[in-house]
Amino acid sequence: MTLQLNEDVFAAAAGPGAEGLWEWLCGQPFVSGRGGCAEQWSRLLASPVSPPNEAATRFLGLLRVLLLEPESGVAEATEEFLSANPDHETITDALAYLAELTAGGDGVADRARQCRRLIVERASE
Repeated sequence: MTLQLNEDVFAAAAGPGAEGLWEWLCGQPFVSGRGGCAEQWSRLLASPVSPPNEAATRFLGLLRVLLLEPESGVAEATEEFLSANPDHETITDALAYLAELTAGGDGVADRARQCRRLIVERASE
């Protein structure tokens, strides 16, 4: 499953009060300024989820916590993502996106590393 995100899906995942967050997100270095991952993130953020499904929705929720809600718990968001028992392809895709986010030296990278570690630990059980 290829997970894709556009402004409408982002607005639905972000919920009420998210006006201006899409523009803010698209301007962040983890989306536009990290060399090799910029193109992948641009595609992810510019494409619709088709058709919408539970795994994609849970993954978008996980990304929302990692990228936009630094005060939210990574462990809880990761558990929420994993609670749907995502298939191998979904886990592989999530790990690839998280690997891209770990390339920076900021809080997003730290949260992405924590999330990636939790998913790998759970997948190895």
